[in-house]
Amino acid sequence: MPNLKGLLVGNGYTNYKYDGLPSFVPMAYYHGIIDDDLHEYLTMNCNLSFADVDGTTTYSQGCKDALTQLEYYASYVNRFDVFGKCYKSTPAAV
Repeated sequence: MPNLKGLLVGNGYTNYKYDGLPSFVPMAYYHGIIDDDLHEYLTMNCNLSFADVDGTTTYSQGCKDALTQLEYYASYVNRFDVFGKCYKSTPAAV
């Protein structure tokens, strides 16, 4: 067994369910990025369990609108450092 003093992870993204959109929705809610209504709509009406890698996942128009709203609010924070500054070169658009 090697004697390690620490471990460095370059990219901690290991699993879509735990590191991707399904985990970002509750994180955004609990950090005050999205409100109660948007969080409830996304969790109750939109199946975010699978990545839309090949473009085959179809969401209802309501889910598409809710995801657009989530992206708008999330564009104001650094997703990897929600308490730090977010440096943007252009304003967010809806």
